[in-house]
Amino acid sequence: MGHLDINGFKMNKTAIISEHGYDKTTFRKFDTVMSGHFHHKSDDGQIFYLGTPYEIYWNDYDDPKGFHIFDTETRQLERVINPLTIFDKIYYDDTTTNYENVNIEQYKNKFIKVVVVNKKDLYQFDRFIDKLLKVDTHEVKIIEDFTDLDANSVSDDIVENSEDTITLLNKYVDELPVDLNKNRLKNQVRTLYTEAQDLDI
Repeated sequence: MGHLDINGFKMNKTAIISEHGYDKTTFRKFDTVMSGHFHHKSDDGQIFYLGTPYEIYWNDYDDPKGFHIFDTETRQLERVINPLTIFDKIYYDDTTTNYENVNIEQYKNKFIKVVVVNKKDLYQFDRFIDKLLKVDTHEVKIIEDFTDLDANSVSDDIVENSEDTITLLNKYVDELPVDLNKNRLKNQVRTLYTEAQDLDI
């Protein structure tokens, strides 16, 4: 058992693989190797990265945490999942959800990121954010897509011959020679793009 740095294992759930540290073959003489260090739980059948018992950074979001019980007689390793989390994301889309009916209490004592996918009702959005702030969250960050920014309000030397990424993606979707709901696809692309901008690596 140790706090080891072994290459070839996932460092977090986003599939970032460690490419430095000890080679796996260093530990082949042992029946079982258990290690901390990487926050994500993974194994190759012999080397077990146990992961963290609780969330520490945003990279730990939506990645199950817990502790382990090792039976020294049977050599069985049992994981006990920690049901408590401190990070949560809200994909705000008032075209599909009425946020007046959302249970705000579930976000109490958490770090929250509100990823804005669609915000048509400004009053509803303001009320929702206000309720989030009042429910005693640790932090509320709003990640917003500014695709509707009017280029006329920005100086010509900045906008000349340039387009933002989401505009280019929307144009690409519009030009696809396929028979599908392109507005729905653009909505999905916008969600993925916004989330990608927000990755904490």
